[in-house]
Amino acid sequence: MLLRDLKSEFLIPDKEIIINKAFRARGQDGVLASLTLQDGKQTLWSVCRSSIRDACDVKCELTTNRDIFRCGMDAAPGMFPCEARIQGHKITFGGGRSRAVFPENVGGYMRLQHFAEQKVDLSVFDGTDLIHVMIMAWEVNGEVPFSEISPPFDGDIVLKIREIVRQQYIGRTYDLPFGVALPDERRSFFDNENNVERYFYINRLARYDPRGSMQATGENTCPSGFGLAYVEYEAEDDIQFLFYEKEYLDSAPERAGRTIGIYGSTTEKGPHGLKLQTCVLKKPVPKDFDGHISIELFSRDIRVPEETIVI
Repeated sequence: MLLRDLKSEFLIPDKEIIINKAFRARGQDGVLASLTLQDGKQTLWSVCRSSIRDACDVKCELTTNRDIFRCGMDAAPGMFPCEARIQGHKITFGGGRSRAVFPENVGGYMRLQHFAEQKVDLSVFDGTDLIHVMIMAWEVNGEVPFSEISPPFDGDIVLKIREIVRQQYIGRTYDLPFGVALPDERRSFFDNENNVERYFYINRLARYDPRGSMQATGENTCPSGFGLAYVEYEAEDDIQFLFYEKEYLDSAPERAGRTIGIYGSTTEKGPHGLKLQTCVLKKPVPKDFDGHISIELFSRDIRVPEETIVI
């Protein structure tokens, strides 16, 4: 590491308000540490305990795309605030970042040391492995009037956590013919979070031209003369699914950044009276392809609603 890279990790604020308030949100313990001004940027800092599952420990080797995508799915939902009120002052956030205190994360150690030197009480994490301790930096929009905010803070901090979408792993595999209408089969998976059976229909696997009309985002790689395979389906309660080709999930992780899933939906109803939805696979197929494709219903979307907490 170069010295200039190390210096970029220093937390030496020009101004700082120590908050030092414990809280709990979305199943995570946290400490709202401080509000800082450094290099013209105002940041609200917190330290939280992450519940990333053991399979994501830095000691664990991630050998397939499935490993990569599974990593972190069982963690507590992310915690990204959209607004805070501190002693009556409204603060909004334009973005943020979070990073675990991995052995290579030198900046994480320095920031923990800074908060300890400022007498921020981090004892709630004393028995926690550092790779499960997250340092979160929330970037403030506009300017905070530092001179008008001062401790103590007794119930006069309100934090609004934004709604997010997280994934619930399913892992069901289907070997299906391509380009034909599929039998009218009601399929299901067990929703272990709500302890109920969920039902859906796969109508067909088909091909589309990425330059066509289907709504898609992200970078696609599709050779000339090929199209991308997609799954057309309906699901009760309009559940949104993420499908992958099984061969892709079983393969070694790709280094280049490529789209990991493209969703689509319309207001149109399918043959089963439910909203028609699509998911594009990472599978280029030639125009005359008429074989089978093994696909995996990898996960479903779960919306985690906005949450407001008083600290």
